[in-house]
Amino acid sequence: MWTLRTEAQNSEAQSPVTVASGVHRKPALNYTARRPVRDKTGESDRTFKEFLGTYNKVTENCFMDCVRDFTTRDVKPEESSCSESCLQKYLKMTQRISMRFQEYHIQQNEALAAKAGLLGQPR
Repeated sequence: MWTLRTEAQNSEAQSPVTVASGVHRKPALNYTARRPVRDKTGESDRTFKEFLGTYNKVTENCFMDCVRDFTTRDVKPEESSCSESCLQKYLKMTQRISMRFQEYHIQQNEALAAKAGLLGQPR
């Protein structure tokens, strides 16, 4: 995506230009193309959306599993403890999957290094 900027916007001085006849006139509108600055907001937005999606799924699953009585506004102690244990179970499961994923990648890297002959050689 390209943005258009006037020369006046690109320069520090945006004051009128004085011509030889003493008349003030505005700078010419010479448009220059400028590439947008890439930042990490797109990546952080995707990460945040992924987090919100996961949060919504966990919330919905725990709500559907734990909340049974809609006759009162109060949260019953059973519902509260059920939702807490549901969330704890999810967090432990996520942590365990992450650990197994790391272990797998370490094993894969070691296997690749051994295959390339990089392990076991003196330095």
